[in-house]
Amino acid sequence: MLKKTISWILLLLLLASMLMLARYSQPVSARTITVPDEFSTIQEAINNATNGDTVFVRSGTYYEKVVVNKAIMLIGEDMKPTIIRYNASVDDNIVEVTASYAAVKNFTIINDGAQIYATGILVKDAYYCSITENNLTERNYIGIAINNASSCYLVGNVFTNNGMTVHLSYGNTILNNTLNGKP
Repeated sequence: MLKKTISWILLLLLLASMLMLARYSQPVSARTITVPDEFSTIQEAINNATNGDTVFVRSGTYYEKVVVNKAIMLIGEDMKPTIIRYNASVDDNIVEVTASYAAVKNFTIINDGAQIYATGILVKDAYYCSITENNLTERNYIGIAINNASSCYLVGNVFTNNGMTVHLSYGNTILNNTLNGKP
């Protein structure tokens, strides 16, 4: 009888603890970080983001290399006036995605460097990434490169005056992209 009573007391204490946790715990939710409102650079916003967040970039020109090393959505306000320009060197990348489940959308990517052997967007060692509705233009040796990554989606991108349009590894999807010219 004593054993049964102790079991009931322990069960009631466990249930009460669970109810208290449910009542006072805060749900974790993704947030949106806006550039340049909260951070002056895209990379600074990414560095302060956590997995699941969105980094929203207002129209403007951003002179920087961008590394997406978290499972975030990097979204420009509008493709043509939201520009990432970088003075890339040989074998460099302007936007580099190294995290699975990341997305890059609505940017114009421009290589300002004299070297044409740079990549506009590189997805490397990542899976299930989405690269959509970007304009890759002016002196990128490769517009988008997918290296050692699979299950990525390249949809609605525009390629203008790049050496090569796309370099892919296995198991990726390309839909409705546009090729406008070659240097």
